[in-house]
Amino acid sequence: MSIISMVVTVRRHAMSNDLHDAVEEVVIRAKQERTVLTLADAARQIAIARGATDRRGDGDLMLALMKESARRGVAMRFN
Repeated sequence: MSIISMVVTVRRHAMSNDLHDAVEEVVIRAKQERTVLTLADAARQIAIARGATDRRGDGDLMLALMKESARRGVAMRFN
């Protein structure tokens, strides 16, 4: 999934600041598009869309992405 599509996907949830919904949406889109998520890119883009200022994905966000992708059977790269 492209970084741009991740940002567009997450924009809906950025206002409510609901981490789980944003993560779930990104993982579901990746599964539908049959793409491999890159953990750092996905976490960074979700953090940016949620209004983070440092542009790094935090640990809770990365853990949520790993759990959700494992639960839904979506491949994930760690680099």
